[in-house]
Amino acid sequence: MAVLSMNDNSTKLILCFALFLAGNIMGIGQIIKTEPFTFTSPENDPRGEMELSPKEVILYENARGQKSSFYPFKGEIGDELSINVMETQSKLIRQIQFEYYAALNSFQTGQECIVRIYVNDGRPVSENGPRKPGEMLFQSDAFPVQTGFNMVSISGFSIVVPAGSESITMSVDLLGLSSICRVGLLTNNEPEVGSSSAYCWVNSGTDETPLWLIKEDSLRKFNFSSRISGENLIPSFKIDNNRPREGSTFTIEFINGAKNARDWFGVYNEGVIPGSQAPLIWQYANGSSEPPKVGVTEGQVTLKANLDPGNYNVFYFINDTFDDLGSEAITVLERPSLSALKAEYEYEEPISISFNNGPGKIRDWIEIYPHDVAAPGETDSIAWAFLNGSTTEIPDIGITDGMVVFEPLDPGKYTAYFFEDETSKLLAKSTFTVREREPADWTVMVYAHADHNLTSALMEDLLEMEQAGSSDHFNIITQTDINTKARATKLWEFKNKVNPDDFDGIARLLIGPDTDGKANTFNSSIIERYPEENNMDNPEELKNFVDWSINNYPAKRYGLVLWNHGGQFVGYGGDTQNGTLKHGKGLTSGQIREALLSSLNESGIHKFDFIGFDTCLMGATEVIADFHDLCEIYFGCAELDYGDGWDYGNTLNYLKSNPDIDIRTFALNEVQIWDEHHSYSSMDKTHKVHAAFDMEKFDAFAESFYEFSLLLNDYAKSAENEIPKIRAEATHYSVSSRSKAKSPTHFIDLGDLVDNVATTVVDDESLKSAAQELSANIGQMVLAKAVGSERLNVSALSIAYPHNTEDWNQKYQKLYGNLSFVSGGVGNQWKLFLQYFGLMSQSDIGPPSVNVLNNTKAYSNSNRGFGDAEVDYLTVSLNSPAILDFAVIGDDAFELSATLVLPSPDRLIYDYIGEVGVFRIETPGEYELMWPGTNPMITSSSADNWLDLGAWYTNRESNQMISFADYQPPGSGEKIQLFLFSEFDSNGIGILHTILEDSGQELPDSEAVAATPASSSLQLEPGGKLWPIYYSEAWDDETQEWAYSEFFFEEGYITIPEAGIDEIYLQYNQAIGGDYSLEIQVTDYFGNRSQYVDYNITVPDTGEVSENNQFVSKLEYVGEYKREMPALKTGRYIDDFADSPDEMDPEFISFIYVEWSDDGTVGDKLQSSSSVKGPWQDVADEFIDYYGEEYVYWTETVGDMQYFRIIGQQ
Repeated sequence: MAVLSMNDNSTKLILCFALFLAGNIMGIGQIIKTEPFTFTSPENDPRGEMELSPKEVILYENARGQKSSFYPFKGEIGDELSINVMETQSKLIRQIQFEYYAALNSFQTGQECIVRIYVNDGRPVSENGPRKPGEMLFQSDAFPVQTGFNMVSISGFSIVVPAGSESITMSVDLLGLSSICRVGLLTNNEPEVGSSSAYCWVNSGTDETPLWLIKEDSLRKFNFSSRISGENLIPSFKIDNNRPREGSTFTIEFINGAKNARDWFGVYNEGVIPGSQAPLIWQYANGSSEPPKVGVTEGQVTLKANLDPGNYNVFYFINDTFDDLGSEAITVLERPSLSALKAEYEYEEPISISFNNGPGKIRDWIEIYPHDVAAPGETDSIAWAFLNGSTTEIPDIGITDGMVVFEPLDPGKYTAYFFEDETSKLLAKSTFTVREREPADWTVMVYAHADHNLTSALMEDLLEMEQAGSSDHFNIITQTDINTKARATKLWEFKNKVNPDDFDGIARLLIGPDTDGKANTFNSSIIERYPEENNMDNPEELKNFVDWSINNYPAKRYGLVLWNHGGQFVGYGGDTQNGTLKHGKGLTSGQIREALLSSLNESGIHKFDFIGFDTCLMGATEVIADFHDLCEIYFGCAELDYGDGWDYGNTLNYLKSNPDIDIRTFALNEVQIWDEHHSYSSMDKTHKVHAAFDMEKFDAFAESFYEFSLLLNDYAKSAENEIPKIRAEATHYSVSSRSKAKSPTHFIDLGDLVDNVATTVVDDESLKSAAQELSANIGQMVLAKAVGSERLNVSALSIAYPHNTEDWNQKYQKLYGNLSFVSGGVGNQWKLFLQYFGLMSQSDIGPPSVNVLNNTKAYSNSNRGFGDAEVDYLTVSLNSPAILDFAVIGDDAFELSATLVLPSPDRLIYDYIGEVGVFRIETPGEYELMWPGTNPMITSSSADNWLDLGAWYTNRESNQMISFADYQPPGSGEKIQLFLFSEFDSNGIGILHTILEDSGQELPDSEAVAATPASSSLQLEPGGKLWPIYYSEAWDDETQEWAYSEFFFEEGYITIPEAGIDEIYLQYNQAIGGDYSLEIQVTDYFGNRSQYVDYNITVPDTGEVSENNQFVSKLEYVGEYKREMPALKTGRYIDDFADSPDEMDPEFISFIYVEWSDDGTVGDKLQSSSSVKGPWQDVADEFIDYYGEEYVYWTETVGDMQYFRIIGQQ
């Protein structure tokens, strides 16, 4: 815009929407009144004084003329008027009056009239001629035309006539007149107020496209009798802030403007004449540098005071000229400033922020945000204060200059913002940086993932960590998530001085030192909190925690502990979202790897000094493969952690005291500390397994493992191999779930397996050599280990080796194949070996068998059925133990179990009361089992009876047993599933020494990856109830299989005494009086089970106990089993009807039968052949009928001769 060249002759009158008609000038709110009059009755003449509002005046008045002075017309005709509109002021029209005469056709209706007002800004009719009506300013509603003389009054509207408008045209448009109708407007020659042209305008076009023609007559003037009232609009404006700050904005509010499209506002230095200089800042009245199409009479224009401090004048100009409608003075003040005293503050240095030239309001304030916050004021700040430095007390008077000192901030870049009057109006800002702290010697991160049944155990470990505590050079950082609904948290406030609600969601802590000297109170403060929805089973949460720890607590060396449940290759974790989920999904080791690898890459850190799993079962080959290149040392347990996990107090104190220690030396000490920490409970003493793995040795291990797996796979395909036996005799890890109580787990010790291969396989030198090399490399990689007395020969490195291939294929195989351990190549050959072993297992369909011998045969039945025969019961007691003779048949017979069972009367349900013996079968042959009628039982000091424990031996060499129970805390409706571990001496006296919580799900599960039992610091509270849970099998008619179930007796519980577990007693007692079955079953190396052999037992109600009683079962090998094969008897169908041939069925005349007696316990096979030399073919069992111990096979004769024989397993 070139201000000095403004066209001051340019005046545009543009249609403006009426201000008081809600944007519509077409008649909203109009009042139209038609009143008749006569020239003979002046007393009834409606033309009197107009009713005017206080500011309203007559703008135009032309009195009524003679009765004969009217101009008849049809269509639209208009009178051009002048209402004396000034160049600088617009006019507001509020009322219109005019008069007409009408002679109408009385037989016609619909004669109407419309009144319009135009501004004459159209094209001139000729050079220097009058301008045609242009923009329409007003249109009335249509109203009826009435016969006679009438005065029409229109009110209830407001229209603005733009300033500088020379004339307007008021038109009347007649509608619906027939040819015999005559209507005319009354005229008069000279108006009293305003003026009128001598001509009129006739619209020969349409409403939409008017065509205005001028009509002149030298003999008459077209000055219609009419009146117009309205207001003279005096323009004015005001400024909301006449003292704006430099760089701030101020707003001009104007009313009654000239309504020119190019009216504008400009700012000049004080004393400068507008037009002599260009304005410093300016805008049109629409608030833009581009003029509007239609002028505005009122509104707001906001200008920014990008001016030097000083005095200025603001002018309101019309129509691109320097003719002003008024001016206002403003003073621009210096802009507020904000400045950090330092561009960079040291770590933990207070932050000083100075301010100047503030607006001086009492609620002015300063906020500090991270530099990357896009919208300060809309999110929570890092720090804030009023200008007196307080967050709670408002200053008594406004402060314009001063300084505010804030507490030290974490390292990073920040921006301080100066806001006005407790609003988000920004006055100034300043950016500064807080230096990174000097890196500590160590930052140890603990991903404390405990939102499940380990909540109470986490608090114990946090207390241990506080015994070490952080320092300037040693950081212990935790991210914790607990189940705040867990029962144990209710005592935290009392015991630990901790409000569990503070830990709702995710909490990050810098573990401080023990400040009060009390080991059971927790003093560390929470640094950050996140909502519960931030699920710690999400790998992003792990990555965010590691990133945050590295960024906020930089160190020379880093350690990471992953704290939770562990499930070997299946995964880690399980966030129940404050107990709202039964099981969390957990994290796979692959997900953890990707999260940690991303953090390491982004931070530029090569690897962690150590990564440890404070969990069960993560000392696994498959898991270590995911972390071998992420750390120097890996810590993990191949076995369940039966104790309290890491000893954080001693371990971290040792590291804190020796920050420069070689990481391998630290590993040796960590294992030693862990070993001492796990030397108290019975299961720890016997079964603990924990190790430190040197990841520098992983590559050599991986290479030798691949070669070993390749050769093992080839060896397994040989005709005769020892693989099934070696697998069966391997050391197993973990415990079976309730439904798999009869089966071993899928996890074994790799080193134990490899050593057994090296010593057992004598005819394959390549495999033997590979096994020896792998064993040596495992020994190199396992830097240190802590093992229990029953784990002395283990390497402390586990691997998955399925025992039950059906279970493996259903639940594990797909997951296993997706492991990077397999896909990356290290475990590819191992996977192929497992697949082939599965085929071997499936092809081995001949289980071992048990043949009952001697006198006890009368008390036994096979495969869970009496048949039609009556059987006797053997009475057994402590003083009259059972001596059971039987033969074990099958070269690969491996293990015999004896279990006390309570069958239902129909023999379709078998409830297992407890296992009374597990024995290794070294060789097939005759055996003698001594069982004194006893069973492990449980009671408490508050009970007056004993309950069956329902226990199973953890292994055949051990006196330790595992049983299942449901525990209900006092006052709670919740039942917690438990594993109970007990130990019995040779006299049958036991102790309950270890309790683990059971997840209650299979492992793995489609909805969870971490479901192993774990020590949870559960305390059996006085008054709680403990139900033994018993294994059961029921016949399923649909599947034709025995299906697992479990049961308990509603009243069969013990109440926990005041002394808790110390007054719970276990011992072998004579079984409760009644009828039972003592079930004998033998498994082979593949886990195939023999037929069920049930001895029918009666135990008397009472039995005397003497010092010579034997309470525990014993199995003794008697010698080789030599068995006489059953005799075959043959006959013909027709021979059976020799005396009654009329009863014979002709269809079976050619049939013969083979008959023999057999108790069915040894798996004998009937074979047939057409020659005594063979070949011999097995006769399918489905074609053989049996009646008790009598077996009959019917067949049609084929050829001249048929031969039959019985083949036994021996």
